[in-house]
Amino acid sequence: MQVKSFFLTLLLALILSRTSADSAPQLSGNRFRCDEPSWVLLCLEMMDESCHLAIVPGRGLPRESSDRAVVVREDEAHVVRDPDALLGCVHIKSENEALEYLRFFSSYSTVYLFREQILEIFPSNDPQCFAVCISIDRWKKLGFKDPMVRKVEGGFEVSRTVITPTARIPEVASVLLVQRVDQKGRVVEVSRTPLELPEDLRLRLAFPAFM
Repeated sequence: MQVKSFFLTLLLALILSRTSADSAPQLSGNRFRCDEPSWVLLCLEMMDESCHLAIVPGRGLPRESSDRAVVVREDEAHVVRDPDALLGCVHIKSENEALEYLRFFSSYSTVYLFREQILEIFPSNDPQCFAVCISIDRWKKLGFKDPMVRKVEGGFEVSRTVITPTARIPEVASVLLVQRVDQKGRVVEVSRTPLELPEDLRLRLAFPAFM
């Protein structure tokens, strides 16, 4: 898609002027929104300098339901609905980068932009992390595992605890998800192992309401 409109030209200018995101861990994924007030820019540390990410704001109500993530490279912009859209724009060099890349597609602040509905959950006692966190003590009692990343031939294998939607809205289900991500950002699912999630957590843990 050729970038011809005034809007996309302005959007590109905004992206080029972005500042670095805070490197502190944020369980909601606000770092991917560049921790800035307008929430138009997207930040991903392993992006090539020739590529830039942003959100084209939607026109519906609520607006977020029709937001679109776009990647701009040279004079072209493409909608990003899955990791394949970023091939050629990322280079993943470490275990931490592999985990961070997958979290870009599965964090509370960004998951609504993408086709696959998986949302990582965490052990935390932070009351502000209500939608995606389980208390540390309960996490341990449930036997849930913290994220694990190991290097494999051609990339990395990442294991995480995530939730997925169910037909019984607003209930969610939980699985141990294993994915492989190569150095160019291509993602392949290896396995999903269902996890037992108590009823109160099936109703409390949640995707953004506008999804």
